Amino acid sequence: MHFDHAAGTTFTDADGELALRYPNAVHHVQSAHWDWAWSPTLKDAGSFRREDFGKLASSPKLCLVDGEVEIAPSIKVFPLDGHTRAMQAVRIGSPGADLLFTADLVPTAAHLRWPYIMGFDNEPLTTLAEKQHWLSQAALGGTVLVFEHDPVIAAARLVENDRGGVQVGEQVSL
Repeated sequence: MHFDHAAGTTFTDADGELALRYPNAVHHVQSAHWDWAWSPTLKDAGSFRREDFGKLASSPKLCLVDGEVEIAPSIKVFPLDGHTRAMQAVRIGSPGADLLFTADLVPTAAHLRWPYIMGFDNEPLTTLAEKQHWLSQAALGGTVLVFEHDPVIAAARLVENDRGGVQVGEQVSL
């Protein structure tokens, strides 16, 4: 629910009221993240703008989920807790033929190295453990990892490197 991911969910209509930009879209959000967005810490309060997501609170198009959930055939969401409480990742497809959107767990290809963790992260050691788990799994399974904030590499398959980590193996066009 950070502004750089949830902005655009609403807009100001002709009457000056906030309205949902996509009124037919269902918004799947981890319950714990939804709660965190409404009561963030002082450290990350500036990243949660209620005008971006507040209109969802009274909408039947908000679907709160807990944990790993298949929200549609071959589309699963699951929480990650390092960057912020219950940030949501999305896996599309099946093992060996899937895309993984890790959101701000690995925002750019430059963040692939285990210790390269953003200063924004609330729980950096949790981020480290999550990166090691999910990126190792992605490298082994041929998963395409999407870098949501990378200006050059949109997506790539990962390979293990000789330092015990992972690196870009093959860039993929989306």
